[in-house]
Order: sequence, then structure tokens, then C-alpha cells
Amino acid sequence: MNTRNAQGATTTRRYRGFISYSHAADDRLAPALQSALHRFAKPWYRLRAMRVFRDKTGLAVTPALWAAIQKALADTDYFILLASPQAAQSLWVEREVDWWLRNRSASHLLIVWTEGELSWDRAAKDFSWTQTTALPRRLERVFQEEPNHLDLRFAKSNVHLSLNQPKFFEAVAGLSATLQGRSLDELIGEDIHQHQKTMRLLRFAVAGFAMLTIAVGIAVFESWRAKSMAGKVAGAIEYTANREQRRAISREAAKQALAALESNRELAILLAVEAVSVDPTDEAKSALRQSLFEVLSPTTTLSGHTGGAYVGRFTRDGRQVITGGADKVARIWESDSGKMVLELRGHTEGVTGVDVTSDGRRIVTSSRYDQTARVWDAANGKGLFEIKQEGLAFAEFSPNGKQILAVADQGDAVLWDGESGQRLRKLASAYALMRGASSLYSASFGPDGTRVALIDWWPTVCDVTTGNALFELEGHTRQVRDVGYSPDGQWLVTASEDHTARVWRADTGKSVAVLPHNTEVIMAMFSPDGQWIVTGTSDDVVHVWDAVNRKKVSEIDVRPNQLASFALSPDGNFLVAAQEEDIAEVFETRTGAKVAALMGHTGPIRSPAFRPTDGRYIVTAGLDGKVNLYAFDLEGTTEQLLALARERVPRQLTALERAHYLPATLYKQAPVRP
Repeated sequence: MNTRNAQGATTTRRYRGFISYSHAADDRLAPALQSALHRFAKPWYRLRAMRVFRDKTGLAVTPALWAAIQKALADTDYFILLASPQAAQSLWVEREVDWWLRNRSASHLLIVWTEGELSWDRAAKDFSWTQTTALPRRLERVFQEEPNHLDLRFAKSNVHLSLNQPKFFEAVAGLSATLQGRSLDELIGEDIHQHQKTMRLLRFAVAGFAMLTIAVGIAVFESWRAKSMAGKVAGAIEYTANREQRRAISREAAKQALAALESNRELAILLAVEAVSVDPTDEAKSALRQSLFEVLSPTTTLSGHTGGAYVGRFTRDGRQVITGGADKVARIWESDSGKMVLELRGHTEGVTGVDVTSDGRRIVTSSRYDQTARVWDAANGKGLFEIKQEGLAFAEFSPNGKQILAVADQGDAVLWDGESGQRLRKLASAYALMRGASSLYSASFGPDGTRVALIDWWPTVCDVTTGNALFELEGHTRQVRDVGYSPDGQWLVTASEDHTARVWRADTGKSVAVLPHNTEVIMAMFSPDGQWIVTGTSDDVVHVWDAVNRKKVSEIDVRPNQLASFALSPDGNFLVAAQEEDIAEVFETRTGAKVAALMGHTGPIRSPAFRPTDGRYIVTAGLDGKVNLYAFDLEGTTEQLLALARERVPRQLTALERAHYLPATLYKQAPVRP
């Protein structure tokens, strides 16, 4: 919704509504109402009709969580209070109401009555507080006349609320009309129109599939006739034709699966299974993953970082997770059991970074707050030495573990001996040599550990042995923000505020490709398998590029949320994006399709990462103090995906469904290649 600020400028807030409620009273109703508002009159091509914020924590008010709630309130058009006696007594609800009344208008505070009593005293022009039990006392003398309210008390006894229920549909329609600033008749008409449009699109897709069926049937007949006319040559031609036929059928069945996703997920799964069974094309496997989309809860939660967890990462063998947080402690955990193995104590401020040697024997932790890095024996947690460096932001081991690169924010990049802690040398950038001081943004080792690429306004590649600059990467016209090597060490990629990313030869620094964007590029990396280049922009969009031909293959748009960080799976097939809210999402890199949402945090998420051995688990650290581990089954083999699908939907396509979507004439067995 567009509003005007004090200077008269038009602004757009992220949320149409903020649901404030008691978790004890309305833990079932609140999410059902939020979901219905998201779906009512939703166009088929959008994820939601509008965005409605719902606080998912039932904890006491703490500074860390309250900051996130205030941010959401400030970015909301309407305050939706689920009124109940429990909400009236909730300190959390009272604080949210108080913030709204002090900062926004009571005219945009909507009351949804779920339980208790509401009574208006006309003479006093206020609620009768001797009879009203459902409202917090902070609302005393706020309204000059009786406010309209939505009566949802009937919903308390309904376990499965749905827009198919007339009373709930009517209630959601009225609330949606207010939130969207549209008339009720217009909005209901729009809901009907969008439903009809979705069904028309599905019918068109079915018609298109029928036409393809006829065409493929003709191709089968022609292939059969060719075989009867020519022996082995015709047999080879027929084999090729049947192979292409299977691929065509598979791809079309995949399209049918995606078309059915909105209206019938079970059918979508069955069609995707059929597509993969006919031929496991990329399109078929993608349709199967999308149809298996799941909201994942953590399999294990590693708790203990009071004040917030800043980082969590797997060791290279995936058997352990190392975490760090605001409590100045780093911890080592067994990833399978969640059992804590060691505590690493010594920092005087919060631990913001961790790294492990390739052999897993030593750990380096860093704190941008106390500006130190500490090295530990991974077997017993014994502190080996401390590195002190002004402005230190992070520290990482060289590939062989013999050196440590410590990078100061807007300062220097310094190499230290990884075994003794002795300072070796400062890395000299061309820009620092010109003006006499360093002002770094980023730095990283090359895969062989002989070079470091660093950013000091513009990128420079330095020799590790001497610390001298070998060459500059010349071509960007504004500040460069990020740099990364390809896994094989042949290429570099940089991100710049000049709206481009660039690809360079790592041995010479020659620019070989420019990847154009519409806004500032702030993150850039190669996928672990080297197949993709992934860039992140200031407008919270992730762009995926083919690393060979440098063509864009997909976009991942997390808006209206704010992108905090992202990470790629070991095979490069998936990307997990952490957001400045309480959710992380997993996307296919090739298509940009969302295949999973990770729930379980109650605050902003940091440091998402896949298990490096197989990508079958994901770790996230949250400012709520939790480090969560999630089982990610979609990273499995094709056979494992099919087994998961059959577990979700144990039945098979009915004869009617098969005849309608997949005519038997298309399934003639292709001959064995001669």
C-alpha cells in the first residue's frame, strides 16, 4: 500500500497487516487467518495476494526480538488485534498495541474478536471496562466512537478453517477489502475471476498436451513405417525417434505437473513421477522437486547461545557443527545427535566467524567486536594462540592450513603463521600503495593457496610468499564489493556498485566477460562444482549465470523480504537464502523455483550452509540464539526422489487420469538399439 511520509514522498510498506495475538488463545486461528489473507483473490502467478506479518514467538519480550517486531510494525499499514482475554493480559500484545498507538493511527487498528467479551458504553464514548475482557487496557479512551470489529468467535470451535467455508470466506473477504482499500463486491469478484483464470490456464495446458499427443502419435506411426521399410538403419532411426519421443512426453508431463500445482498437489506429484519414470529430464526432476515442496521444521536445534547465534558451519567431513554467538563462546556439536562436544572460551566479545583446517585438526574463531582471532586444537578445545589485529573482521585458513589470512574491515589484510601465530606479512594492494593505507572490503585465498585476491576499492591479486601485488583487475568504474575464485582456480568473479559483475582470468587478470545487472552488485561467487556464477544485488535478487557461456539462467527474488546471505549446495543444484526475518528458503539454481522453506527461528537468520559432503542437511544460525539443522531430502538421487514421492502419495494415477493426461498410445516400448 502506498502512503506518504512527513515530506510528502510516496512510500510502500512491506506488510498490509500485522497480526497481534495471544499464542495461548489463538495459535490455530492466527496462522489460518494469515494464510487465508495471503490466498484470497490471489493472482495465479503470485505467491501471495498481499503480505501479512504474524509474530511466531510465544517468548517473553526481549531486546533482540523486540527490535525485529518494531521493524515489522514500522513497515505495516494495518494493525490486526485478535481480541481475547489472554491477549488482554499478554505483555507482548500490550507492548505491540502501545507502539502502534504512539507511532501510528488508531484508525488503522482493526479488532478481530475471537473470545471473551466486548462491550461499548455509548455515554462514556469508550469500551465498558467493567464488562470488556477481550481488550488490553491500553485501548482505554483511544476511540471516539465504537469501532467496527470482525466477529470470529465461531472459528474457535473449527479445527480445519478453509475459504471453502462460507462464514470464514465472508470474514476474510471483509478484512481483505479493508486491508487492500477495495470494495467488498469488487474483491469477491476478483477472487472468483482469479479462480476461473487458473482453471482456464489448466484447461489450455491439457488441450495443448492433447495436441502434442496427436503429433507424437503420428511420429510413432512414421517411425514404425520406417522400421518396416529398412532393417538396421531404420531400427537405429526408430530408436532415436523413440528416445526423443520419451523426452518430449516427459517434458510435457512435467509441464502438466506444474500446471496442476496450484489446484491439486497430489495430482502434480503423480504426473511428475510419471514424467521422471518416462525419462528423467531436467524438466521432469525439477517438476518433481517443486511438487514435493515442503515447509521443513528443524530435525535438531542446538541451543545455548544467549543473545543470539552469529555463525554455524559444518566441519569438512560433515560430522560436526561449529557455532559462535553473542555469549562470547564457540561450541562444537555432533551433527547427528546434537550433543555438545566442546566449548571454546576466550573471546571477550561475540564470536562472528569460524574456519577449520582441511584436515580438521585446528579451528580458528574470530570476533569483529573484540578484533581478535583465536586458534584452537579441535580434538581437546585447547587454545593455541591469539591473533590481535585492529579492525579485524574475519580470519580463514589457507587451503593447506599453514597460514591464516586475517582481514580488517576498511583496514589491512595480514598473513599469519597457522601453526605458531607469528605475523608474517601484510598484503599490499595497488590502491593502498598509491595512498599509503589499506581500506579492505574482502579477501580470499586461491584454491592452491599461492595467491590472495583482495578488494581495496578495486581488486588486486597478491603473491602469498612476498605479499606483493601481482596485478590489478581493471575495468570496474565504481566500488567493488566482493571477489571469489572458481573451484579450479582458473577464474575470478567480482561484484561492483557499477551494476556489473566481471569474470577474469585468474593467472593474468584479463577481463573476459561482463555480467550486466539493473542495480548494484554486492555479492558474487562460483558454485562449488564450478557450473554456476551466482550474484546478489542490492534489491534482494539473486542472479544465476552459466559459468561457461556467462548467460543468465534464472533469478531468485526473495522480495519483499530482505536478503541477508546465501549459500550453495556442493553439487550447485540448490541455493539456500537467509532473510532478515525468521525464515530461510531453498531454491533450484537452474530454474529459480522455490522447493523448501525452513521454519523454526523467531528472529533474523545468519550463516546458512549445506553439509559439504552431500548437501543432505542445512544449518542456519539465528539471532534468536538457535542453530537449527534441517534434513533436506530433495538433494537425493532420482531414485530417492521417486521413493519420497511414493511415500507422500502412495496411490497411482487412476485409469481415468492416465487416459486423460497420458494416452496409452504414447507409451509403446521403444526397441532395443541394434
